[in-house]
Amino acid sequence: MSQKNEEIPNPEFQEKKLTRRKRTIEYKKEIIKKVDALAGTGKIGAFLRKEGLYYAAVKKWRDNYESGKWEQTKLKKTDRKIDTSAEITKLKKEKEALERKLKRAELIIEAQKKISQILELSEEENDTK
Repeated sequence: MSQKNEEIPNPEFQEKKLTRRKRTIEYKKEIIKKVDALAGTGKIGAFLRKEGLYYAAVKKWRDNYESGKWEQTKLKKTDRKIDTSAEITKLKKEKEALERKLKRAELIIEAQKKISQILELSEEENDTK
């Protein structure tokens, strides 16, 4: 018999792929309201354990809500792309303007070199006379 290096899966253990939980803004608002309602009753800890949350997460949600950061997250991905495309257009225009300015500066430098050469030639002619 040939022996293969195959692993036999353990039927008692099933590997699960861990995924990050994503909660909606509405869910977060609801939790904040419930935690505020339970304030002073001593039942916040039990509620958070039941929901599988930590108080630090709820506090962070509350801080973000009060500072208005949730309004920024309400933008759809397409809205963010539109904002970046407008910025890209602005930067392209700025780049074109800078390239024109650079070309103008290079032309001025070339002209100054030619004038300098002409002046050197005229000085040499004056010196020989």
